Amino acid sequence: MKQARKWSPRTALLAATLITASVLPLTSAGPASAQPTNTVLNTGTISIGALKNVASPPPGRPYDDLIPPGQYSGYPFTAGVYVGPDHCLRIRYLESDGGTSYPKIVKGPKTEPLSSLHYEIRALPKTNELCDHA
Repeated sequence: MKQARKWSPRTALLAATLITASVLPLTSAGPASAQPTNTVLNTGTISIGALKNVASPPPGRPYDDLIPPGQYSGYPFTAGVYVGPDHCLRIRYLESDGGTSYPKIVKGPKTEPLSSLHYEIRALPKTNELCDHA
């Protein structure tokens, strides 16, 4: 008897995305079907700021909500992420083969726009050596 194959969380997410995309009809039903989507997972131990719209953050703060450690943003599309002073972000996205990209380093304070990909992001203190190496 064959044993069941164990999938990593990244592979399972990519597979679910590809399966969903393959069963959805290809239509041009208008603006509602053209809305971008992405996922943003905080893989670190420090919360990350999430923005619904990079061009217009809420008054008085640079982000809409915080993404707690180990959690997803919860938005259908996270337009950007914010990192505060004294921290950096290591941003990686899932590639079509199931692997992850090389990390992009963003040093705070800064808002970083995101696209329609699946992201794994972690915040670190700027003193961490990983803030200097991709």
